[in-house]
Amino acid sequence: MKKTFFLVLCAAVIVITAVLFATGILEETPYDDSASYPLVVIYNRDPGLTHSVRIFVSNATEANIFNRTCVLAPNESTESDQRSIEPFQDLTFTLLVDGNESFFVKAHPGPTNIVLFELYAPYGSEVVSHSIIDLTPSGRHPSSSMRGG
Repeated sequence: MKKTFFLVLCAAVIVITAVLFATGILEETPYDDSASYPLVVIYNRDPGLTHSVRIFVSNATEANIFNRTCVLAPNESTESDQRSIEPFQDLTFTLLVDGNESFFVKAHPGPTNIVLFELYAPYGSEVVSHSIIDLTPSGRHPSSSMRGG
């Protein structure tokens, strides 16, 4: 009787485990750091003006990693190409808006971090804001935590 109960219990555990894996509840997809995200995104949130933007990204040795000039209409954005740099480097982001306002941000984004710049109306209290956004899927974080400004 004990042997039969034990076998039924083992069979039940195996069936339940198989069902949970089949439904994805226990299946854990490993973190994939091969996905590549842009390093920087610039978004014009100024509803009334088009802005000229020049962005420079350099590392600690002053090497120019990224340099682009663009014109962004309201609600338009641009982004860098997929990154080809090592994560967690000390980087300086320099934004020149409409040829006369400069903004500097220092950060060391990880492999799934994007530095987001948002442009606002020049008469507002905040012309440019920045954020570091982590695009790591929930629950599947890389071994290193985000180190951002």
